[in-house]
Amino acid sequence: MADPVLIVPTEAPGSYAADIQTVTMTAAQVAADYNRFTMSGNDLLIILETAGAPATITINSEDDPMGRTGDLTTVALAANELAVFGPMKALGWRGATGYVTVRGSTADVEFGVVQL
Repeated sequence: MADPVLIVPTEAPGSYAADIQTVTMTAAQVAADYNRFTMSGNDLLIILETAGAPATITINSEDDPMGRTGDLTTVALAANELAVFGPMKALGWRGATGYVTVRGSTADVEFGVVQL
């Protein structure tokens, strides 16, 4: 299995930015089984299906202090759909390594992260 691909977060430019900030999108790493990003604790996950065919994504949760988890599994994306999840807080999503793990069913799914 290949190493997971790190999704590089984009920092939100703020209300009075001089320019529009471009979000870096990363293709789903199907061979590695997942992608991941370093969580700031206030992150917006952007998901884009680029091939014109349906796909699914999974966002893995982590135990909260009460031992609860709530993975989002096989969430359906329509052809060419753009989806947003969050803002995501650290509790329940950030793993012990500081990462959040996401999966796409095909390499035609792209992920981007905006740190708010």
